[in-house]
Parts: sequence; structure tokens; C-alpha cells
Amino acid sequence: MGIKGLILTMLLLVTAGAANADLQCIDLFANPKTLSTKFIEKTDLKVMSLNAERFFVLRPHTDKSYVVQEDSNARKYSIVPKSSEKIKELVRIINEEKPDILVLQEVIGLHSTKALDPNHEYVHIVNTPTDSSGIHTVFMVRASLDVDAQLVVPDVKAKTVKMHRGLPYIKLRQRYNGEKANRSVPPDMIVVGVHLKAYRNTEGENRFSQVKREEVTSVLNLKHELEAQYPDVKLMIAGDYNADVNVRPEAMKLKAELQDPLDYAVGATNRGSRATQTFHSGIFTEATQLDAHLLSASLLSHLRMAYIYRYKAHDGEIKLYQDASGNIFPYPTTYDLRSENISDHYPMISVFDMTASRGVEMKPIQEYQKKLHGLYAEITRKLNQWLQNDRMLYELTFKGEPDMFNRWLEVNQLSPFMEIEYLDRNRKVLQFRGSFTAVGYLLLKDSSNKEPWLSDIHFVAP
Repeated sequence: MGIKGLILTMLLLVTAGAANADLQCIDLFANPKTLSTKFIEKTDLKVMSLNAERFFVLRPHTDKSYVVQEDSNARKYSIVPKSSEKIKELVRIINEEKPDILVLQEVIGLHSTKALDPNHEYVHIVNTPTDSSGIHTVFMVRASLDVDAQLVVPDVKAKTVKMHRGLPYIKLRQRYNGEKANRSVPPDMIVVGVHLKAYRNTEGENRFSQVKREEVTSVLNLKHELEAQYPDVKLMIAGDYNADVNVRPEAMKLKAELQDPLDYAVGATNRGSRATQTFHSGIFTEATQLDAHLLSASLLSHLRMAYIYRYKAHDGEIKLYQDASGNIFPYPTTYDLRSENISDHYPMISVFDMTASRGVEMKPIQEYQKKLHGLYAEITRKLNQWLQNDRMLYELTFKGEPDMFNRWLEVNQLSPFMEIEYLDRNRKVLQFRGSFTAVGYLLLKDSSNKEPWLSDIHFVAP
């Protein structure tokens, strides 16, 4: 098997199913009981998370300092307030879905979430760590649940990664008759908010892998600490992992100990249908599941359903998108189309019946993930030198017209994982140094095209 076949075998296992299909929700409890407003009595407790993409609502008399911020690397961040149209749309979504608990990432300012709660239905928990660009992870808990939401900001330590946004979490305890909750007893549920680093904020694939390994270790360490303190705790770790949780071997270590409720939806093995975020290079659209609600077994036993909320058009119909070849997708196919939405991410929603639980059986998708994780581990061992060496020399040969090749170069030649050593525009041949994993992602993108532009790829020299 050649290098192209080997890489495709490794990566295309995760693309089962057509990319334009979407998930279907299944209620895992056939007979829901009468609804209640109390947290521990709710049969439809709904948790929604969303990376709200730099959600900032300007309050001119207090927020002048948020116009521009600068981090330690002297990069300036222009903080532009969210448009009133997008704020109204997010308010509409919240009113439509009526989540009991919201976990929001990329919120800027302690008061921005108030714009999402015009009727004062939520308790806002916003005193959480911020990064150098001013964004943080916040919580909103429906006041009618009558719960004590105790915020905890643990001291998160990693070897080389500064997790500025931390891993804040809330301990939820039911209150009775207006009395204060007893914080000496185990919480009824714990929700951790997570927002890990993006690829663009690291220096190439090797560093990104190291960052993800350290972040995942920190998340699992917190999980172990909470489980040691509260055995059988109902635990959710929700938010933006900034890595495809179904592909990255580092993220799959999380899924070895925690459960993704999307695995219990029809179409769970379809990579495109699980997309919660899209990336647009100018030629390619990469749709991945960066966001997840990872659950402990004790909380999974209460799961009713899970789904990704798809944005709607003005007529109330779900937005569908068409590419140049006429294929239909449930997510944007261009950057401009994506920018029309309230965020580059989609809301992730899970619903629980807190009054009933059932045995947790192994789902086929979990066996699939175990096999995929084992395959990654085996390939990583055998190809460790390639995976770690970002100076390998590869040669790409392209199909199509020269102008398409030139367009591809404009978008990709400055990518951090590519250092071009030889280029022949007439022959459409490119030699570059990069990592094995980087080449794999190029092939994965190419395989999603109806007419692939890549003719051949082969290893030249170390």
C-alpha cells in the first residue's frame, strides 16, 4: 500500500455516511412524566452550550476599555460588539429551546449575557477566568429551578500550556422551601465549562498535539478529582474542545472515560452530520465536531436525547447550503455564508430525565470508537518518527487547470505546516516539508471533493 492509501485508510474511517445527512433525535425514555420546575424533578432538563464567537455587548458608560486589548505577543484584538440582529437571533433561539442551563464560550465582559435574558429568567455566573483577548466561559442557570449554583474555579496546571480560561465549573444542589442548600453534601450535578486552544494559536502540528495532550490530561485530572470527592457524581464537561472529538487521538482519550450523547443519535457515525463548526480556507470547507457534552456514566443513564441546533432562515425553516456541485449540506459552504450566522459554531443540546435512570448499554458507535482509537495507537507507534518529524519532504502533483492550482497556493502556501522547497506552476508540482499528519489532513480535504484536485503524493526524503 502506498503512502496515499495508508493515510486515507487511517483518516477516512471517520467519514462514514454521506456528508449532507443530519442527526436525528431519539427520545430514550418512552413515557416522560409530568413536568416539574424543580431541578431534581425535571423530566426534560435541557443543557445548551455554544461558542458564541466573541460575544460582546457594548455598554458605553462602563465598557470603553474593551475597544482594543493586547496580549503578551503584542497582537491586538479589536473587540467589535455583536450586532443587534445577531443578539436578537440568539435570544430567539434561547426562547425557542428554553434551556435550563447554558454554558457559553467566548463571552466578553461581565454584563454581555444580560442582553440574552431580557425577561430576567436566569442566574448569571460570569466571574470566571479570562484570556489575553478578554474572552471567558460563563454559565446561565434558570432561576425557576431553585438550585444553588456554586461556582468553583480550580487551579489548573499543565506542563507547558497556559490554560488562561481555566476549567470553571458549577456544583448544582436543589434548594427546598427557599432555604439555603447544604454545601457539605454532594451536589446533584456538576457542569464543567471547557474552551481549549485552537490550532491557529499554536505553532504547527507537533506543538498542537502536545497542547491537546496536556489539555486533555488537565481535564481528566479534574474529572478524577471530582469523582474521588463525589463518587457516582452526575458530571458533564461541556463546551468547545477545539479538536475534532471523533478524530484526534488526544481527544479520544476523553471519550475512553466519558460518553458523548451524540453517539446515541441516529447517524452518529456520519462525520458531517455531527459538525458543530466549519472552517473555510477559500477552496475547502472542513466541518468537524469541535463541541461536545461529555458525560459520566451516572449522568448518561438519565439521557433522553441530544442534538445539534441548526440555524434557521427568516421563514423558520432550517438553513441548508449548496456547494458548487449541487450537494446539500446542513452547514455553511463558504466563509461569507457562515458569517451570516450568530456564530461559527452551532449550539449543542442535551436533555435529561432527572427522575429516571436506566442501564447503560454499549452502543455500536462506542465499539467503533474503541477500534478507531486502537488503530490510531497502532499507527502512531509504527509511524512515530513521521508523526513527530515536521521536516519530511513530500511532492504533490495536481489535476485541473493551472488557475485552480494557483488559487490553492494562495490559500495554503503560508500554512504553518508547509515550507515550500520547489514549485513548478506549469507542471503543477509542489514539494514541501511538513509532517505526516499535515499531509493526512490535505488528503482528507481532497477526498471530500466530488472531483479531487490532487493527482498524486509521495514521500521524497527525510
